[in-house]
Amino acid sequence: DHHPFNRFILSLLLLLLALMPGMARHIIGGEMTYRCIGENGNTRQYEVTMNLFRDCGAVNGAPFDDQAVFGIFRWDSTRYYFVDLVTQNRGAIRSIQPEDDACVVIPPNVCVEGTSYTFRISLPVINGSYFITHQRCCRNETIANIVNPGAYGATYMVEITAPAQQFCNNSP
Repeated sequence: DHHPFNRFILSLLLLLLALMPGMARHIIGGEMTYRCIGENGNTRQYEVTMNLFRDCGAVNGAPFDDQAVFGIFRWDSTRYYFVDLVTQNRGAIRSIQPEDDACVVIPPNVCVEGTSYTFRISLPVINGSYFITHQRCCRNETIANIVNPGAYGATYMVEITAPAQQFCNNSP
């Protein structure tokens, strides 16, 4: 059965998940999306993808995590309930090339790599939202507009709203 989590407990759980294997001081961005890939009565199957990007010139060649942990929660308008934890292996690492745009000047020595973590999950349709989350320490230490960026992490989240569940919709 589902266990209630207040915001403090939810934040603490996500912080602990973020501190799990090592301190990868290289993340420069990411995104999380979902696709509804099937319906079975009152249940929907989703494919969730998190794309992460890193500075491939990071100190010590900081690697992507081999596995990422995702927390799945539901919101019922008064509190969060824990649904599941999913651990997913990363995909292949790929080089990210800048778009050819005459209006953008790419600084020298910029190198970006990306990887994806993709998994499937079945969820019953509910009147509230589901939240799929991943939190990770740390940001790229070369960021100039954040004081001590190596001490800050990033949270990636996607919400599957009640209407999105009902219509088997995808994230934008």
